[in-house]
Parts: sequence; C-alpha cells; structure tokens
Amino acid sequence: MTFIVAIDGPAGTGKSTISQIVAKKLNLIYVDTGAFYRALAYLSLKNNTEPSDISSLVNLVSQIKVVVDDKLLITKVLVSNHELKSELRSEEISKLSSVVSQHKEVREELLKLQRDLALNLSQGAIFEGRDITTVVFPKALVKIFICADAKTRAQRRFLELKNKDPNITLEEIIESIEKRDERDKNRPNSPMHIAKDAHVLDTSLLSIEDSVQKTLDLITIAKANYKKGNSLW
Repeated sequence: MTFIVAIDGPAGTGKSTISQIVAKKLNLIYVDTGAFYRALAYLSLKNNTEPSDISSLVNLVSQIKVVVDDKLLITKVLVSNHELKSELRSEEISKLSSVVSQHKEVREELLKLQRDLALNLSQGAIFEGRDITTVVFPKALVKIFICADAKTRAQRRFLELKNKDPNITLEEIIESIEKRDERDKNRPNSPMHIAKDAHVLDTSLLSIEDSVQKTLDLITIAKANYKKGNSLW
C-alpha cells in the first residue's frame, strides 16, 4: 500500500501549514482534501445550484479533476482544465463548502475521488482534512488530530484574511469558526471527531516549528512499522 499520513482537525489549527512543511521535508505528496469540497462549493455557486440540491451537487463532482504535481509535491484541483487557487479561499466558499459537505451522497462521491487518488500515487502522501483518520483511511499507519482553542484559531484566521477583506472583524471569524465546528461535529455523515488511535496535537501554545517537529517524530515512528500490502480502509 501507499504510505499515508492521515491528518484531521478543525480550521485554523495550523494543520495545512504543518502538513505542507512536513510533506516537503519527507518528500511526500501533500493532499488538501478540503479543496475538493471547496471546488464543489465553487461549482455550485457558478452553476447557481442550491446547496440542498443533492443530485445536482453529485453531478457536479464529475467536473472536478485532481492532478499530482510531482515537482511541487502537491495536488492541484482543476475544473474545465483551469486550476482553482484563490477562488477557493474566500470566506463565502469556506462557509458553503461546510454546508455542501454535510450530504452523505456528496461525501461518498468525493470519498471515491480521494481513495482513487491514493491508489495512483507512486510515493507516499499526507492527506489532510476532517474525516481522513476516521472514514477515508481508517487503517492509515499514522493518524494525527491537530487542534487549538477557538480564540487562537480565530486570531490566526483573522490575520490571514484581513488583507483580503479589510471589512472583516475578529468577532465575525469567531462566530464563523464556532458555527463550522458545530456543523462538522454534528453532521450525520462522517462527523469530525478524534479517532481512537489518533495522536492529538494541540497547537494553541506551539510554534509552527515545534508543531512540525512533533509531527515528524510521530511519522518517523510510524515509518519504522510500515509494511506494504496492508489495506488503508
């Protein structure tokens, strides 16, 4: 099997930054599975599809293509051969992706996309998301749940967005994060929770450097136990 590092956790914990740095250090492909849901949210807006229209959302998934950039060690999400980048990072897309991701049928379609991608990787990868350790790759050899307190996460998100949207306030970010956490934890399909065998990494008081090192240490131990031929799910 492909060596998979499964990383879960809510927004604003630093898990994307940590995952990308670790992936480069270990020559692994970084896969942001949240981008798949954001791409669907983008398509639903572009096509004026209601977030409650499950069948139409499922049909839109077929327009999403994920390709691997072996040089940059990342995956790219394309729609109509156009790579989606900044289009996926607005607060509107963040909120909508959390809504469309609640549908079982949507998650099942994107689950196939994630697992098919893993099967076709020639090298190991870090998959980052919200149900990677519990649903997508429940038998991954290393599972990490990265968390941080809501106030810290909101402050990080605010610093990230304030240049893009000068009108946004810290209070709005806190409210948005709390609502998204509530949806992710309580959705009936693949809710976000900590896998029993996941390592919990709280980054509230940690620097990125310290968080990266702790993640590297966990992966080093897992790699020592790595065996090919085992199923990831």
